[in-house]
Amino acid sequence: MKLRLGTRGSTLAITQSTHVADALRTLGHEVELVRIATRGDKARGSLMSMAGLGVFAAELRRALLDGRCDFAVHSLKDLPVDGVPGLVVAAIPEREDPRDVLCSRGDARLEALPNGARVGTGSPRRIAQLRGIRPDLEYVDIRGNIDTRLSRVAPGDLDAVVLAAAGLHRLGLRDRISEYLDILPSPGQGALALECRGDNTEVIEALLALEDPDTRIAVTAERALLKALGGGCAAPIGALGSPAVADRGDSSTRAVGAGPLSDSLSTGTPVLTSETRDQGFSDEPDTPHLTGGVFAMDGSRNLILSVSVSTPEAAGQWIAQELVVLGAADICDITASRDSRLDELHDDGPASVQESALDDTHQDIDAASDLWPRGTQLRSASVFLPREEGALSAALEAAGPTVLCEPLIQRHTLVPAGTLDGADWVAITSARTVETLQEFGWRIPDGTRIAAVGRATARSLEAVGYAVDLVPEGPSSAADLLRVFPEGTGRVVIPGSALSSPELVEGLRRKGWNAHALPIYTVVPVHAPSPNLWDRWNAQEFDAVVVTSGSIARAINDLLGWPPGTRVLAFGQPTAAVLAELGVPNAVVPSQDPDSVVAALTDLLTKGQA
Repeated sequence: MKLRLGTRGSTLAITQSTHVADALRTLGHEVELVRIATRGDKARGSLMSMAGLGVFAAELRRALLDGRCDFAVHSLKDLPVDGVPGLVVAAIPEREDPRDVLCSRGDARLEALPNGARVGTGSPRRIAQLRGIRPDLEYVDIRGNIDTRLSRVAPGDLDAVVLAAAGLHRLGLRDRISEYLDILPSPGQGALALECRGDNTEVIEALLALEDPDTRIAVTAERALLKALGGGCAAPIGALGSPAVADRGDSSTRAVGAGPLSDSLSTGTPVLTSETRDQGFSDEPDTPHLTGGVFAMDGSRNLILSVSVSTPEAAGQWIAQELVVLGAADICDITASRDSRLDELHDDGPASVQESALDDTHQDIDAASDLWPRGTQLRSASVFLPREEGALSAALEAAGPTVLCEPLIQRHTLVPAGTLDGADWVAITSARTVETLQEFGWRIPDGTRIAAVGRATARSLEAVGYAVDLVPEGPSSAADLLRVFPEGTGRVVIPGSALSSPELVEGLRRKGWNAHALPIYTVVPVHAPSPNLWDRWNAQEFDAVVVTSGSIARAINDLLGWPPGTRVLAFGQPTAAVLAELGVPNAVVPSQDPDSVVAALTDLLTKGQA
């Protein structure tokens, strides 16, 4: 049988797809890898709304539905627990190692990292557990593909990064692993999902030959736990279904405590009753087990339960119910979520709540589903975007150019000199601020009104459970928020970057408010660019550079320099002013929606800079 396997062109996507294709070829099937590119039409919107998918994963699933390919390979941990109508996960092959790993400078183990060492990870689940083991370390949010993350460790700006073992194994990078960590992984981590149309019985039958029943049982239980908790994909929830262990005598253990996983999993007294056993559990020692837990973001507390599995859905649901009864919601926000990170598999980069947080100038990208433009003249261009992949890079790639994304600045949390208590209003000026507040474990107090600088920042707040009271329509800037902010005499707190302009604070004071900035993070340049970027920059391979903030302009100046003739597109007049100060000619895009950016980039490449 001839099968068309839809895939993105990233290294990890091609590697995982090729692995599956080779397995099917050994069974006598002909397999063709079909690269699926984004297409700029409005139909994408309805599909994205089904499961909170990123644009690339949504396009891949749409390709399945419209027949451009027969099946796709997903990383199961990034697949939403609710499926897309018309599609089924036909097979789950044998799982790779589900553990998280540490990749460190000098191959140091976690316990040997020096006090204050900088450890990179974009996962709240990992941060919460690692803080319980090493609260003295600084945990730095990072994004990007595996190579990008590894490049930030020696000679980069980080002492270590935490990654999934499975991805490193599949890419042949085991030698970069310094230690396998004793923490609970994400539900489904290490497993692949082969997805196809539910009505394509021939394809389903072919894929079923790769099904591993033990893996299916384990990950089904893990994902049932996550779904029953209502857990968002940014919630610090871990789960692992394990094979039968003959010498394990406990059918269920429960523990509440702090510290590493191995310290928390005690050998408590079995608590399963005949009633729960009838609901799908087994107290036999040779049955698989499911372990699940929730973790406080500051590392101070955790709640971990383990149960023998007979029926996986029931096991996951039982642990979820027990976690809630025992106070899971008091330990962490179990509903915290962000956009699906399937794009890490399908295009080497994530789509997350952070993707709209451009910089300290408080500009937002409105990533509505119908914004991807058509008919632009960028097909042969090469563009450098010095930030994480996300909505903007997706819009640019949809227009045709090759886009290299590499962040040159990083968020650095600060010790706050105040709190949000007693504020009548809290004004949020970027999604970076939302994520930093989440890392601190801070909640905006009930009864406090919330203002957001733009729709993207408002979406970030809504994703973590807030109702936004005020947001300007259209452009997103301090001036636009000031335009709609009412006059008053109460207290307004503005948490955010230490590099933020005083425009919002001063404008609110003119309107009568007692307004104060509360710096909770700053942005600093990375230690060094990756060798790939360095080589391509010096070879002047890029037709244009998109600069989204003054901080990024200065980082490029310090880390790379500006070759003569570099075509630069600046986001807004504040960024343009910094570039002018550095002596760099630029064209300015006044509005940062993707249509305007693509149009301005087209003008820049066809007409040059003013």
